Amino acid sequence: ILDEVVVVAYGKQKKATVTGAVVGVEGGALKQSPSVNLGASLAGRLPGVVVIQPSGEPGNDNALINIRGQNTLGNSSPLVVIDGVPDRQGGLARLSPQDIESISVLKDASAAIYGARAANGAILVTTKRGITGKPTISYDFNQGWAQPTVTPEMSSAVEYANIMNELPIYQTVPVNEWSAASQAIRSTGTYDSPTAGVGTVNANFSPEAVARHGDGTDPWGFPDTDWFGDAFRTWAPQSQHNLSVRGGTPNVRYFASLGYVNQEAFYKNTATNYKQYNLRINLDADISPYIKTQLGFTGRREDRRYPTQDANAIFRMLMRGRPTEPAVWPNGLPGPDIENGQNPIVITTNATGYEESPTDYLQMNGSVTITNPWIEGLGITFSGAVDNSNNQIKRWETPWQLYFWDRVSFEPDGVTPLLEGSTRSTFTDPRLTQATISTLNTNLSTRINYDTQLGGNNLSLMAGVTRETFTGENFFAFRRNYISAAVDQLFAGGSLDQQPRTVDDLVAVLRSVG
Repeated sequence: ILDEVVVVAYGKQKKATVTGAVVGVEGGALKQSPSVNLGASLAGRLPGVVVIQPSGEPGNDNALINIRGQNTLGNSSPLVVIDGVPDRQGGLARLSPQDIESISVLKDASAAIYGARAANGAILVTTKRGITGKPTISYDFNQGWAQPTVTPEMSSAVEYANIMNELPIYQTVPVNEWSAASQAIRSTGTYDSPTAGVGTVNANFSPEAVARHGDGTDPWGFPDTDWFGDAFRTWAPQSQHNLSVRGGTPNVRYFASLGYVNQEAFYKNTATNYKQYNLRINLDADISPYIKTQLGFTGRREDRRYPTQDANAIFRMLMRGRPTEPAVWPNGLPGPDIENGQNPIVITTNATGYEESPTDYLQMNGSVTITNPWIEGLGITFSGAVDNSNNQIKRWETPWQLYFWDRVSFEPDGVTPLLEGSTRSTFTDPRLTQATISTLNTNLSTRINYDTQLGGNNLSLMAGVTRETFTGENFFAFRRNYISAAVDQLFAGGSLDQQPRTVDDLVAVLRSVG
């Protein structure tokens, strides 16, 4: 074990010579986890590394990673270095586990070489590279079904009705009368208090109504709604595919992989979906015994699609839904709203529009290492990396209809309730919001290394310089007053309210898409 090689900052060392706190995990162990998010796959595999996944929403389920707890105010995330390049766009969450050779975590002063940006430690990711030998083709497939760990257990219609009946008792009746008042309310629906100033307390639900909510004989007039059950399906599918090839000659070695991910949400008829397409090519070439080169190319598309309201708002609706009111009518039409048109059975679908947020990543890196025969152990490395990302955000919001029953009107058959549709959204015309965020990051570095032995001791010296640039552009537009919801393009919108949007508007959109 002491001879095992560990990846450290700007190089590799044997475990026997590592003085800092460094732990690692091999890529093969990460493949055992069915998680779509690589960050979540690190949970429980690295001592001192705490991984918390605050959300299970597809495409928005990045894990929070801390090394030895909270170390700084604000952002406590560690620095992520991928193939020697720090702060690569997209981080490690969406990397394919099949592409990972190893992951090392630097916990203390071993990360000091990266400066203040590694105050919370560093995570070093090394992707697979080519090996000498015949081509080896691998195909990995994982089909999984996700389910919420815990679903809140809400009150039934009978429990809710009894709670609402007892509420006025506790608000108005003296403590010594609570038991008698509760029995009276449950049996007769009223309670006459002998205490002066209290008078008669009436139930919000009559005993007959409570009984009918419980027996299920009239789902139209007296439903017993399980909001989570009506909104959630039992299982949400997710699948992962990866095809890779690895091989090479003594002088040229290669590794290439192609991956696909598809993840759906827990909602029925869901508008939420995450798809990912990724390509990686790593090449190593020995130009001569003293000149070695490495090239890497990565392309990834992360395609996110959501309803027009985020998961926090949807779960709030589900928690506030009354079990005595229908989420869906027995004929399949959506029931009334909780308020402001909010019915989660509709909000989770495409009935209110959609929000698309595709992001494209193109990343390239390369290095040239030059040694010489005159000074053994001396080498100079020139390396560079280019990261480009392009995020397109498009939110198309359309009015939607919900259905109501006045409890007195029926269809001509005299049995089926007559439902009336009504537009319940807070706006009456379709509207479109679009944003584009583009970034370009470059990293150029030069390092000189000298390794030698003095007696029985190893001596390693390194000096280097790095230059990084970060540039970005964004565009934001909004239009409303569309004649029809059939055309979801900017040019088709009306000219009214066509004014420049503020930076605050852009920030609000970016926060809504995570």
